[in-house]
Amino acid sequence: NYQAGSGRAADNQVLRLLTLLAQRTSWRDRPPSVVAEIADVRNHELAEIASAGRLFLVKSSRLLGKLLVQSAIHPGLSEVYRQLFDFSSHALRVSFQPRYHGHTIGALHRCLEGAILLGVVSPEFNAGWVSYQARLNPPDDHVVTAPEGIVYLSDRERPLLMAAQTSPPTTTIAANAVGVATEQNWRNVLLIGWNNEIHDVIREFAEQADEAIAITVLSALDEEQARQQIAQFATAAMDAVTLTCVQAATDIRATYDHLAISGFDLIVVLADQLIDDNDIDANTLRVLLQLSQQPLAARTRRIVQLQDAASRELMRGLAVDEVIVSRDVISAQLAQ
Repeated sequence: NYQAGSGRAADNQVLRLLTLLAQRTSWRDRPPSVVAEIADVRNHELAEIASAGRLFLVKSSRLLGKLLVQSAIHPGLSEVYRQLFDFSSHALRVSFQPRYHGHTIGALHRCLEGAILLGVVSPEFNAGWVSYQARLNPPDDHVVTAPEGIVYLSDRERPLLMAAQTSPPTTTIAANAVGVATEQNWRNVLLIGWNNEIHDVIREFAEQADEAIAITVLSALDEEQARQQIAQFATAAMDAVTLTCVQAATDIRATYDHLAISGFDLIVVLADQLIDDNDIDANTLRVLLQLSQQPLAARTRRIVQLQDAASRELMRGLAVDEVIVSRDVISAQLAQ
């Protein structure tokens, strides 16, 4: 609920609604599917309790944290996510049609046309409510049986068909023909701004790292307060992170002149919720304009989180490598 604000205030409204829905028993037919967004990671458990286990929960801070970090580490991935969450492009789908039952995953990989098979989902029924368990990338010998459904990626305009072919293709592709870089080339990360996702961003960087990394958080938040809030969500993986918190204005030149900005491998500009401004994306633009005047190293990648897709056009010419639009991602997750 964007009108209610971010974090605790918005989540409180969701918790009230979930409690009321869980208590209702007089549904006309069967109980409806309930999908909810929880912004603050600290409220995830409360949402599960309030809904009495009858909920599909979109954990927005965790989801956005993962997307930001993965896009930072893997060039081009933000464009993949953009198309994946675009309602007019490819989409994730689930089908429970009986014609897929009795086939192995390996056979379905070879026989589906216009789709990429990703895994299976299994419904679980409890007191009239249904929840689902997903299994991605199951082994080729897994047999799809009722009541399982298949998960696949497909163009929305293209029907999913079963081809006649049931044997493996005769042509093969040499493994690793192009070659994949395996060395971690990011060790020094700068996070600019502060919002609900920052804890998950730091945790995700820690879990993805193969070696010790340094993360600097630049925000308007008091340095000690920032450390304490991050420590609340610390995991074992974060022991390998050297954390520095800097309190300063994020949109003035002097801040970056004293920050040794050229030493960072990754710079992630968050949609800053501490800014007293109705247009968070406008503040992001101010930060990027300042960064454009700094002597960044050629290797430095810039990843930006926006609130509104309309702001994407403003990123042109500012040397931004990856863009994640929060509202698009969450809207698509809730709808799909």
